[in-house]
Amino acid sequence: MTKTYASVLKTTLCGLETHNPFFLASAPPTARPEMIRRAFSLGWGGAVIKTITPDNIAIQDVPCRFAAVKDTRGQVIGFENIELLSKRTLHHWLQDIRSLKQDFPDKVLIGSIMAPVVQEEWQKLATAVAGAGVDALEL
Repeated sequence: MTKTYASVLKTTLCGLETHNPFFLASAPPTARPEMIRRAFSLGWGGAVIKTITPDNIAIQDVPCRFAAVKDTRGQVIGFENIELLSKRTLHHWLQDIRSLKQDFPDKVLIGSIMAPVVQEEWQKLATAVAGAGVDALEL
């Protein structure tokens, strides 16, 4: 019996099974649920949502958020991004997580979260995002 590409790429990571190991990182491509939905439709195995914060955190973008990474000869070999946090409300993300998991139950969805340095804030945010249905949390 010949193995298919799907069976070769199937991956288990920390107990999470996925059709392939290709995930979108918490970055501009996961800033909106429509972008994650499109990636899942195109076959990506999972996504880490752009970092979700409590609604009471003020988000300000710093200038020069993107930069080219160059090798020793000055050739561009990649890009780095320091855009950090989602500007969408927690309420909206909770709805989106539920919808994404309902439509793509076989895809891995990881909730990236950040809260002030207060234990209760982290617990409240983690409980809310986990309760919406993500498969794991990135803190």
